[in-house]
Amino acid sequence: MAGVNNQPNLRPLIDEQTEIQKLDLTWLKSVAAANRTKLDQTLADVAEASENVNAKHVATQQAVASAKAETAQAITDKQALTDAAVTAAKDALLADLLAKNTALMTELSDIKAKSDFDVKSIGKIQTESMAINHADLNGVIFSRSGKGAIVAIQGSHRNTVKVFADGVLVLDFNGVTSSDYNRDFMTGGGFEYIKYHKTIEVQATPEAASSYQFFLTDKKVY
Repeated sequence: MAGVNNQPNLRPLIDEQTEIQKLDLTWLKSVAAANRTKLDQTLADVAEASENVNAKHVATQQAVASAKAETAQAITDKQALTDAAVTAAKDALLADLLAKNTALMTELSDIKAKSDFDVKSIGKIQTESMAINHADLNGVIFSRSGKGAIVAIQGSHRNTVKVFADGVLVLDFNGVTSSDYNRDFMTGGGFEYIKYHKTIEVQATPEAASSYQFFLTDKKVY
């Protein structure tokens, strides 16, 4: 029984072990608290980083949208400038073509007006003849625009007669004051004629003392 009555004193060991366990628990709590602090800081950092990311994302989207709008406007502006330039070029080209066409038509009209013709071949085309008393003559007695031929002019030798074909003086006769007699300024058989392509003008001075009439025959070409 001696072994039973003399049991070792375990209390100190138990107390020591309990103290060790308290120390361990305190350390663990300290570690846990520190970890919790780190976790909270990490979560705060993550939240801040997330907020920054969101802000940057929003700013990026706004920048992209602004860039798209500016690009679209720039494209619109450039398209407008291009359209204006194309329209101006077309207008300039059209004006140039119209000017050239007008010049060409004028040239063709002038060529057509000046194209030659056979006086004898217009014998059946409208012929205008006139007889005027010498006292009734007064400067320009006949003029027209077009194409034709004066085939007969007859009057008194007292008359002063001028004929302008296409603006050029082609017949110039100064009247004389001697005795009056009939004069053929041009023969009437078509052997002599004054051809014109654009205009004709016949001038004759009045002569009351003449007993003759003034005759003129014009053949028109159409």
